[in-house]
Amino acid sequence: MEYVKAYEMESHGEYGSLGIRIMLSLPRELTDEDKWTLQKSADTIHNEIMAETIKLDPETEKDRQLVRAGIVGLFLQPIYVEEIPNGYCSQWCCRQKPWYVVTTSVGRIKIGWRKRVLEISWNESSIVDTAEVLFPKEDVTKVDKCIHARGYDKAKEYIDRLTGLGRIPV
Repeated sequence: MEYVKAYEMESHGEYGSLGIRIMLSLPRELTDEDKWTLQKSADTIHNEIMAETIKLDPETEKDRQLVRAGIVGLFLQPIYVEEIPNGYCSQWCCRQKPWYVVTTSVGRIKIGWRKRVLEISWNESSIVDTAEVLFPKEDVTKVDKCIHARGYDKAKEYIDRLTGLGRIPV
């Protein structure tokens, strides 16, 4: 069989360079559908290879442990900590950046990094008040039972309030 290049791509970034070349032996010209299939396949290969590359980087595990310690450290008495997939981004770049569901005395609180803020939600808790009711003076994103915290200090303040440790007048 004689093979010809059907698709080729290269990417360069923080984790090095990656090149993909797909060769085919086909007794006809490629259709637009064929080209779309090749692109989707190459994208899948790229995404999975990059996810594995990041996973194998020794710095990834160090970063992961630091973030976990930072997040778990926000809770005075966590009952159980469950690691869940990143709730903001499911792409290869974020697969090694999990979010957490922390079971507390008031229920389950979900927390994870979303770009430069920590997203905190308490939908699975006994807390009935919304972010607007609990944090009326905070100038951050607040939607229903969810608030964004700009860093660990603010996240600690919000979690203390949610878990009853920071009862401050509204």
